[in-house]
Amino acid sequence: MPSPYPLYPPPSATEFALVRLADGSVPLAAIDAGVPSEIRDDLRRWRVQAIVVGPMPHRDQAVALLSAVMGRAPSSGDGVDVWWDVPETLAQIDPSSRSRPPTTVAATGRVTATSAW
Repeated sequence: MPSPYPLYPPPSATEFALVRLADGSVPLAAIDAGVPSEIRDDLRRWRVQAIVVGPMPHRDQAVALLSAVMGRAPSSGDGVDVWWDVPETLAQIDPSSRSRPPTTVAATGRVTATSAW
């Protein structure tokens, strides 16, 4: 049986935030309050059905961020944290799929939503 391999998202608020949390270059406290809604938009666009966080550096921060994104804690067991039923959860959080401007990374290393085109 082949080993599983990770699927990496294209450059986005999701990719920036999770990679920076994992490598320790940006702490959770430095992530802008608007980023969870940007991540929710990414999850909708990618049609994500479930989110799994396994063993990784700074896992507690990734789980905290994704808990804020999903509005709830994950199911935990066997060394992983899982959010099931992502589309249903996102529909409850924000029934309208609003389009938002793209996310940019400021020179400070903070992830922020772009305020103007």
